[in-house]
Amino acid sequence: TSEFISGEIGFPFSALLYPSLRYDGFSDQQGDVSPKIGISVPLTDDRSLRVHSSYGKNYRVPSFDDLYWIPGGNPHLSPERALSFDAGMAFDAELIGTWSGDVTYFNIDADNLIEWQPQSNGIWSPVNINKVKSTGLESRIDLQLFDRAFSLGVSETILNAIKVSSKSAGDLTANTQLIYRPRAASSVFVSGTYGIASLSIHESYNGFRYYSETNDPRYILPNFYKFDANLTLSIPWETHSVRIKAEVNNASNTDYQLIADYPMPLRTYTIGIEIHY
Repeated sequence: TSEFISGEIGFPFSALLYPSLRYDGFSDQQGDVSPKIGISVPLTDDRSLRVHSSYGKNYRVPSFDDLYWIPGGNPHLSPERALSFDAGMAFDAELIGTWSGDVTYFNIDADNLIEWQPQSNGIWSPVNINKVKSTGLESRIDLQLFDRAFSLGVSETILNAIKVSSKSAGDLTANTQLIYRPRAASSVFVSGTYGIASLSIHESYNGFRYYSETNDPRYILPNFYKFDANLTLSIPWETHSVRIKAEVNNASNTDYQLIADYPMPLRTYTIGIEIHY
C-alpha cells in the first residue's frame, strides 16, 4: 500500500512552501516514510523570476523484474534509499515570443542503489551499490512564437554519478563514474505548424560512457549526435479526421551503441495512417 499527502502554504512576498509525506508498505519488504519539502520564492512581483529548492527522502523497493527476471533477476536485493537536494532559478518572459527557462543544481546521496550490470557470464543482473553520490546541473530554455505555431527547446544535463563506497581495500571501482552514465547530454527540439501540416526535428547528444566499472579508458562508448524528424498531416474528413505521419529516425545515419556490442539501427523510415472517428 502507498499513501501520500501534500500541501501548499503561502507566506509573505508570495513565497510558497510545499510539504509532502509518503508512506510505502509492502507484504514482503520493510515499509518506509518519505518526507519532502520544497520552496519557491519570487524575485519579481509577477513571479516571472523565482528561485526554488527542495529536500527530501526517497525510498524504492526492488521491482518484480529486479527480483525475478529470467535470466538475471536477483531475489536478494535490498530496498534503495536516498536523500536528495536541489536548488535553482526559473523565469518566464514575453520578448518577441514567450520564453521560459530553468537552471537547477541537484545532489543525491543514495544507499543500496539498484543498478543492472553485466556479469562475468554475459547476463545482466541487478545489484545493490552501497553508496552513490550524484551531482549535476540541469538546464532548459523554451521559446514559442506565432501563437505557439513555432516552438524551440534546448536542454542540457551535466552529471557526475560516482560510486563512493568500496567493497574491500584497494577496490578499483571506488570513486568511479557509474557505467553507461554520460557526464554530458543535451537535446534541441524544433517544431512548427502551418495549416494541416506539422514538422518537428529533434537533435540529441550523448557524451562518452564507460562500460567498465573501473572506468578503464579502453572500454568507452564514444559520444554521438543523432537527429530524428517527423512530418504530420491532420486532414479533416466529414465528422472524422485522418492523420498521416512520416518519420525519419536517426536521419543523420549515426553509427552508435547504447550498450556495448549492441549496435543501434541506422536511418529508418516509418509511415503511419490513423483515422479518428
